Amino acid sequence: MHEWYIGTNQRVKIDKLISKIDLTLQYLNDDYKTCRKHNLNTPKIHLLPPQVFYDFLERNGKTGSQNKFPRVLNQEQAVN
Repeated sequence: MHEWYIGTNQRVKIDKLISKIDLTLQYLNDDYKTCRKHNLNTPKIHLLPPQVFYDFLERNGKTGSQNKFPRVLNQEQAVN
């Protein structure tokens, strides 16, 4: 599954955003481009208020300037 969670308070045209992310990733990464041709579905996008991400980091003890939001979540992390 290929899903993106994006924090924004702005109105966004999801179809255009999906297309932009997908095409940019294909341009930057040949492996991604190949996967998209053969077995990776179009990315799904979920728009959330930015506070959701801050709350997630706080629940997991990752607040502060040296902590980063994980790029990939396993099933257990995604539930939190």
